Amino acid sequence: MLPEHEPLIRVRLDGAVEGDAPMLIGGGGQPITIEGGGASSAWDGPIEVSRDASGWVIGGRGGPLPPASIRASTLHLKAAMPVLCPVGDRGEERSYPGTLELMSTDDEVAVSFVLINEVPMEEYLPGVLQAELFAGWPAATYEAQAVAARSFATMQQHHRASRLWDVTDTPATQAYMGMATDRTAIEAVRQTTGEVLMYDDQLVPGYFSSCCGGLPATAVQAVGPNPINNTPPLAGHAAAIHCAEAPVYSWRREVDAVKVHRALQAWAHDRGLQDLAALSGIEHIHPVDHNDHGRPVRLRLIDRGGREAQLDCVDITSALMDLPHGPPMSGWFSAHRQGGVLVLEGRGFGHGAGLCQYGAAAMGKAGASTQEILAFYYPGATTQRAWD
Repeated sequence: MLPEHEPLIRVRLDGAVEGDAPMLIGGGGQPITIEGGGASSAWDGPIEVSRDASGWVIGGRGGPLPPASIRASTLHLKAAMPVLCPVGDRGEERSYPGTLELMSTDDEVAVSFVLINEVPMEEYLPGVLQAELFAGWPAATYEAQAVAARSFATMQQHHRASRLWDVTDTPATQAYMGMATDRTAIEAVRQTTGEVLMYDDQLVPGYFSSCCGGLPATAVQAVGPNPINNTPPLAGHAAAIHCAEAPVYSWRREVDAVKVHRALQAWAHDRGLQDLAALSGIEHIHPVDHNDHGRPVRLRLIDRGGREAQLDCVDITSALMDLPHGPPMSGWFSAHRQGGVLVLEGRGFGHGAGLCQYGAAAMGKAGASTQEILAFYYPGATTQRAWD
């Protein structure tokens, strides 16, 4: 399963469908070559990219785009320096190493495309570390995160070989900001070049989350039942309070009770969960099942009439994804109704499987080494240099 050489990682940065505002790519005056369909044309950034039924539509200084490129399924963007790119509606301008590709995802329903950054693993990882960790955290924490992130991305690259991309640039997989400037992030990747997590000659996907809340989740329960998750290093670690000082170790939120009910009802209808869809309004939520480490894995929801439904902790954050201020920080919480609001009281931030970033930071500040951090959060795993 390990690649023989450093792999290229394909990161989905953005996407659009016909009718969206054009996607902006390139800094002001940045020379960009667009290649596709065996033809090429020269442009000065920023360029505006859209797609309609006839093919690619490029606006800006340069061109014109040759007919062969207009009809191509993929356009390659090349520049002498990393391409500056304001991504999506996030506003900030970022630079990306490697190459950028515009790839058609047209189907019978919509004309659409995605923007992909294809970048060597070791150039990709500093941008992950800078996006995922706080500046000033210990070098050992950064190095442990580098090994975890490399292992995760390598597994994604293997299992998504037939897909257009391996990862996104958001926390849905792992955050990525393009070119990194933080020296600790850059050095941590250099110090761990090629190192991945292994168990019994098998690659271990290096799952991680912001804060486990003191009790770990298992990857099977928190991420999914894929056989790759059913391995001892992902079955949870010993109870610890390394992350007890984290601002998200425990939390309290008040959310609109009606909006919670509507979100749960819509989610339940889409999945045919009749007992959940039938609830008339949520009065209480509390854990009913726990894993071997004591962390809740399932919640009971009770409505004003006393009717009940149950939902896995991993699912309730998905069900409440579209709340105005976002979903709960984790699926580990209880709730009670006070008037028109539902008061949520919970622990941790994220799914809780694998490395806890706040916990790893606390261990690093206490003098733990990179290997000690990895050994704690991935018990039984070893590190192996897969490439130089």
